[in-house]
Parts: sequence; C-alpha cells; structure tokens
Amino acid sequence: MIARTVYGSGSFERYKGRGIQVCVRWRSFAAFIEDMGPRPGKEFSLDRFPDKNVHYEPGHCRWATAQQQASNTRSTRLLTFNGETHSASEWERRLGMGRGVLRCRLRQGVSVEEAITTPLAANNPSYKSFAEGRERGKKLDAAQVKEIVALASSGAWTAVALGKRFGVSAGAICQVLKQFGVHLKKGRPKFSR
Repeated sequence: MIARTVYGSGSFERYKGRGIQVCVRWRSFAAFIEDMGPRPGKEFSLDRFPDKNVHYEPGHCRWATAQQQASNTRSTRLLTFNGETHSASEWERRLGMGRGVLRCRLRQGVSVEEAITTPLAANNPSYKSFAEGRERGKKLDAAQVKEIVALASSGAWTAVALGKRFGVSAGAICQVLKQFGVHLKKGRPKFSR
C-alpha cells in the first residue's frame, strides 16, 4: 500500500499517478492494524472496496481473496439484479453458467434481467440450431442432444467417443455440451459451478 502510493513502485500509473493515497492515520502500522485487524490468512490481501477509485483509508478497504479482487477492478462491469450487485463472472458462478455466457448475452443487446434469468438453452443460437434437428441442416435432433448431455454427464464418455456414436465431430459434441454447462477437460466432463 505504501510502496504503491508513496513511492509509486511498480505501478505508478495505477496508484500514485492517479492520485491514490494512504490516509495519514494508516501511515502508522499500529493504527492500520487497529482499524483493519490482522490479515485473516495468506490468501488475503488488501483491497479498496467497494469503490476502486478511493484512497486507502478506514471504511474503504477490506481483506479480500484473489478472486474477490479480480472482481473489483476498474474494468469489471457490475450487474445489479433483484437488489444484488455482482460482476458478470460472479453471477455466472452463482447461476452455474459457463464462463462468458452473460457477457455474450449482454453484447447481443439483452437486458441484465433477461441475461440472468433466461435458461442457457433458450437464448443460445447454437443450441437452437442443434435442437431444431435436420431441417436446419444440422446432424443432431433434440432427442440426440438430450441423450448426448445425459451420456456426457455420466462421466463415462469422451467427446471423441460421443462424436463417433452420433456421427458428428468432437467439436460439435463440445458445442452442444457447453450450452448445458458441461465442459469436457481431457475428454471427461467438468461441470460449471
């Protein structure tokens, strides 16, 4: 905190160069510990929260994990729904969506409410074209898509094996599974959280 704001070491543009300062009280380590308490664990570090543009001072800082800090950057877009505000990544984790789903939906111009509340399959053009079946030129129909998801979820099938079984590429299998929050890692399913 002192190195960043007083000496500008390593990150001049992000701290001292932007005018971020440490309050006079916190230049005393004893006063800082009195206000913030000891660090709760090795995985925690100091974070300016909830406003990333304020000085290091009481009431504007917290002990945070790396994941919490990553969600509290100037470039992070915060989304508010039903009185709760979180980053897009945090909403995706809470809702069990794949990474980037909300940002993709928002880029398509849907409202925050629609992006958060629409089930995965209903809003995804890839899923629609797969599920509509052969009349749209795809090789899989809705029943096959459901079967693929069920088999992959069992953990006994790889994308290559499923592709062979249904006569499509492993990439097509991965695309189908991605729409349902099932991600294959080294051939085995990994579920989104």
